[in-house]
Amino acid sequence: VDDAESLARATQVQRAFAERDRPTLLETAAEVPHSAFFSPKGELLAGQRPGPHAAMREVKVVAANGRLLGRIVIHLPFSDALAQGLAENAALKEGDRFAFVAGDQVIAPGNLRSRTDVPDRPQYATVDGVTYRAVGTELLAGEQAEGRPPVSLVALTPKAQIDAAAGNLRSR
Repeated sequence: VDDAESLARATQVQRAFAERDRPTLLETAAEVPHSAFFSPKGELLAGQRPGPHAAMREVKVVAANGRLLGRIVIHLPFSDALAQGLAENAALKEGDRFAFVAGDQVIAPGNLRSRTDVPDRPQYATVDGVTYRAVGTELLAGEQAEGRPPVSLVALTPKAQIDAAAGNLRSR
């Protein structure tokens, strides 16, 4: 968010938009991950176009006279790498994982491509043929995503892992 607003206020970026200086915009896009620079008519001038399920922040670049020079979009793709990074930082136990779900479709990680509900309370859910104890939270509301389905983060623990732990407790 701050990156988009800072870029929109940067004199160098405003000048590049005003002069249609694509090399400067390409250089800036290379320095700012997951950024896209669009003309006032929506043409991608530099950077990466956001994916269909990305969180986005859009900022207009406006000249001193109020004329629209373009738009900058900073986006966060809900990807395998992000799911893995979150799992590592959350110090999940072995077998536990995070998944991103758009509507009812798992979009990441890629090896879990299937459909599932997003439970707001812990319950069992089957994902890609495996039963997990699952709980989710909405990250991106559908209306924020311009007609696209909401995107949720779902935490998954294999049911077999829970059953094994419960069995160990019973045997003690």
